[in-house]
Amino acid sequence: MNYNMGCNNSGINTCGKISFSKCVRYEGALHAETALDVCDDLSVQEVIEDIGVELDDINSEIDLSALGQGCLEYTKNTDGEVEVKDALLAMETKICELVEYTGMTDTNCPTCPDACSPIYNTAIECLGLDYGALVDACGNQPATLGELLQVMINKINTNT
Repeated sequence: MNYNMGCNNSGINTCGKISFSKCVRYEGALHAETALDVCDDLSVQEVIEDIGVELDDINSEIDLSALGQGCLEYTKNTDGEVEVKDALLAMETKICELVEYTGMTDTNCPTCPDACSPIYNTAIECLGLDYGALVDACGNQPATLGELLQVMINKINTNT
């Protein structure tokens, strides 16, 4: 067989007579955000241009080029760009880390007996708090948020 491949081997001339897209009636469905009137006699060209505008809007809305300047690191593709699925995965991972750290999950809560969040056991000396007379029964300043809360509760209870 001898196919006439046209410029750049596009194969455009192998289908017989050429019909321009503005001359071909479109009979399919339109996307939900279309600016076209479904009652108009639309051409394939009009529908393709409308879809092109919508694709440009979508690309603009999902532009992730500004990501990676903050506290999250994103995996980049071979073109050096962050893909939406990778950005969402990075955010989900960070959220899960925060949930785990704070203990705030659907299956537990800080008030549940077996669900003590690591946040209550993390050292707090970096806060540089002036505890004054707020010390435990042995005269020690609280070293964690949990200890601080207990010292405060004890102090309130002894003053009431």
